[in-house]
Amino acid sequence: MEGARFIGWECQCLGRPVIAERFDSGQADFQLRVMRGQRPLLLERLTVTPGRLNGAAGLRGLPVTATLVATPAGEL
Repeated sequence: MEGARFIGWECQCLGRPVIAERFDSGQADFQLRVMRGQRPLLLERLTVTPGRLNGAAGLRGLPVTATLVATPAGEL
């Protein structure tokens, strides 16, 4: 809807770190899209495999990722 406001967040935890359970197999593909009318305000995608959890291009060994999005009303 044109002129709409939005605030929201998306949070993923890979495995259950409290009990030392790690994300050791499979693949996770996270996508977040925020649109105003037909215009994209945010297009985000993160694909994670166990091998990408470490390293600068991955999650640096941390099992949690989150995104907070807030948009104002009106034109951007």
